[in-house]
Amino acid sequence: MINGINDELILAARLLLTALFLIFGWRKLRDFSGTVNQMVQLGVPMPALAADTEALLVRSAIEALAMAAKAGQVVSGFSKVEGVLALRQAKALIHASDGAADGIRKLDAIARQKTGNGDESREIPLATALTSEQLDLALGRSNVIHAAVLAGPASKTFLSRSHVLVRYRMADDDKTEGHVAKNTVENSPIQTVRTRTTQQD
Repeated sequence: MINGINDELILAARLLLTALFLIFGWRKLRDFSGTVNQMVQLGVPMPALAADTEALLVRSAIEALAMAAKAGQVVSGFSKVEGVLALRQAKALIHASDGAADGIRKLDAIARQKTGNGDESREIPLATALTSEQLDLALGRSNVIHAAVLAGPASKTFLSRSHVLVRYRMADDDKTEGHVAKNTVENSPIQTVRTRTTQQD
């Protein structure tokens, strides 16, 4: 009898702790930047944890892009990217976040031409979450600024992981939840980490 009561009390205590974690944890997730500032004031190494998390997400995106390249689902270099855009084979454009604006504008313009006439189904996503050095690492060559992913499961995995990285960086930005959600839905530029369609400027 006593054991039964103890089990019920332990279960109730666990449920209460779970509820408390959900309530207070959700508040902190909704205000990630505020949580980081609070941790700094308390001397908790939260920024280091955030940096480590971002590094893992970057590594995950790099590895996914490398796998897509091995599967033949990635082309790189201005001319090759221009070629797949002309053939409407590109499923997404990749620009290095530190790439020159001139080349980016030219390829974006070509993409807009190929996805014109109101054909929304042909809008091409644009990912600029990785630097040139990180693209070099993923594709095994130097000075990669522009790339395009072709159809295939490996390329979908890369785009998915890139989106997760962008969302994480957005959560660390000083924006309200509503503004972040609006930018996510509209795929608007977010500083140097962007996910948008080529029909938007």
